[in-house]
Amino acid sequence: MEDPARQIEHVVRSLVELPTATEIVAHIDKYFTKDARILHPLFNQPLSKNGREDLKGIYKMERVLFVYEAMDIHSIMTSQDKKHIAIDSTVHITLRYAPFLKFDARFVTICRLVQAKNGRWLISEQTDILPSDLSMARFPVPILRSLSDFYKHTVGYLTASLGRFLLKQGWGGA
Repeated sequence: MEDPARQIEHVVRSLVELPTATEIVAHIDKYFTKDARILHPLFNQPLSKNGREDLKGIYKMERVLFVYEAMDIHSIMTSQDKKHIAIDSTVHITLRYAPFLKFDARFVTICRLVQAKNGRWLISEQTDILPSDLSMARFPVPILRSLSDFYKHTVGYLTASLGRFLLKQGWGGA
């Protein structure tokens, strides 16, 4: 990429919305370093000098298991030095072998960039982060979302109550 802030949306969309694994592999060759890796909520790709080849295999397996219908990009943030870009997005997913299971996954993706000798910027690491709040992440199992919401609300209430009590008593330090 010559201008990562301007081009990153196209790059990220190409990894999700292109129809074939062959096209995705071409984009991985174009936009990722040879030792690139991905850190994902379900797995972490080990650091390797052949990382780009492993990354191609990971994207192929995603295509075997999932159908990505579309992607909504909510915002893109870039560091001043152009070495990090964060993308807030929602991916609309269908399980390939259970097409009745459709869900949306909200991600924050952080791409670490390095500048190649030719001046172009390449992705050296992609970190996909799901919000820890399962409702915000649009986790596809409603009962788990409800249990998570109940737990988080209860702990939030108890933490706030205890903190207010400690403040009122003057306990726990300044």
